[in-house]
Amino acid sequence: MRYFSVDKTAPTLSITAPAVTVPNNIGQSSILETLGGEAADLGFGVDRVEYSLHFNKDDPTGHWQHYVDSGVWTTDVGDIWNTACDSAVGCSGSGATWAIWKSSNIAWFESETYVFTARAVDEAGNISSEKTISFIYDTSAPETRVTTSGGAMTTRLTGLAGTAQDRSYASTCTASGLDGNIYLAVARKSDGSFWDSQVSTWTGGVSVSTIVSSPGTGIKNWSLALPSTFYDLLPGTTDTFYVYTWAKDRVSNPDAAYANKESSETPKLTFSYQSSSPTLVSGSFYPEAGSAKREVTISSVAFTLDPVGGRIKQVWAAFLKEGNYNWTGSSWSDVAVTDNPSAFPAGVWLSTAADPAMIFAAPAGQSILPITFSGYGGGISSPTWSDGGKYRIYMKAENTAGQKLLYYPPNIVS
Repeated sequence: MRYFSVDKTAPTLSITAPAVTVPNNIGQSSILETLGGEAADLGFGVDRVEYSLHFNKDDPTGHWQHYVDSGVWTTDVGDIWNTACDSAVGCSGSGATWAIWKSSNIAWFESETYVFTARAVDEAGNISSEKTISFIYDTSAPETRVTTSGGAMTTRLTGLAGTAQDRSYASTCTASGLDGNIYLAVARKSDGSFWDSQVSTWTGGVSVSTIVSSPGTGIKNWSLALPSTFYDLLPGTTDTFYVYTWAKDRVSNPDAAYANKESSETPKLTFSYQSSSPTLVSGSFYPEAGSAKREVTISSVAFTLDPVGGRIKQVWAAFLKEGNYNWTGSSWSDVAVTDNPSAFPAGVWLSTAADPAMIFAAPAGQSILPITFSGYGGGISSPTWSDGGKYRIYMKAENTAGQKLLYYPPNIVS
C-alpha cells in the first residue's frame, strides 16, 4: 500500500526590505545591501525563493544574473530568475525554511530605476503570486547654474537667473528629480550681510530665498528679481556680491531627510557694482551754453542725465536773467539774488513737476533720463524770454547714494 499527500496550495510571500515609500526614491546604499522578505507554506514547505531584478525600462534592458556570491548585469529580454538565500542557513545550507529570505551582493548602478520581483516555490512545485516593487537609487546631488553674467558693473542688474537639474547636465541616468525648490542666497562683501528677498532689505544673518520651480527631472529655469532697494540700501557706492545657489532632490527612502543636497559653500556668481555721480549727457543741454538764439520756444529747455550706475532721486534747476532775477516757475521775480548757486535762497532752485517730475519717489537707475520744462502738471514751465536778454541756467542732481552733479560754476565754467 502506498500513501501520498497532495498539496495544491501555493505558498505566500512578502517583500519587507526595502520598505516602500511614495515616491520610492532611495538615497543610501546601506538600504540596498539586502533585499528580503518573508515566505510561508501550509503544505510541504517552501522549497526556494526566486527573484528577478532589472532596469525599469523596455526590453532589451539590463537584467541581474546572480551567481554564488556575485553577479553581472546582462542585456536581455524577459526575467532572469535568481535564487535567494535563507536568512538562517544561508545560500547553500541544509534545513532552510525560507521563513525569512534575502538577496544581497547586488552591483547597483547609481541614478538608475529598478524593478524587483520575488516569488516562492513550495516542495510540490506550487508558485506563489509574484510581489513587485520599483524604486530609484539616487545618491548624486542636483546641479544649479547661474546664467546671469557677472563681473564689474556700473549699471544695475535687475535680476538673477539660472537653471537647475538633477543630476549632472551631461548625465543620461535616471535621477529622482528636483524637489520643486531652488535655494538662493546673496551676500555682500562690505559687511557680510545677506539679501532678504521677502522684505527687500539687507540683514545681518544668513537669509535664503526659496524659488518655487516645477519638481521632477529635466532642466528647470529659475529667476529672482533684484529691486532698487538692493542697491539703494548699500552702505557705500561700491560693493561686491556673492551668489550661492543649490537644490535638493526627491530622495524619500527612508525619509526626505536623506535627500541629496548640492553644496552651498561655493558661490556660483560674483559681481561688483559701483555708482558714480550723475552726469549730463554730452550735447543734451538746450539752449547750448554761449549760444545766441533768434527764438526759444516755451517748451525748449531740456537736458538729459545719465545715472552712471546710481539711481537719481531728485533734480533741480535754476534760471537767472540779467540783474540776477530768478524764474519762480511761472514768472520772473522782482527781487534780485546773489549769483552764487551753492548759496541760493529758498525758491531759486526749482524741483517740482516737469516732464517727467523732478522728485522721484521710485527713481530709476537703468537708463538715461531726459527732462523738458513745459509746465507739465501745472509745475515748472520754461521761462519767458525777452528780445536781447541774457540768461543763465544752472542744474544739479543727486542719486540715492548722495552723489551729486553740480552743473554750475566753478564746477562748470560755461
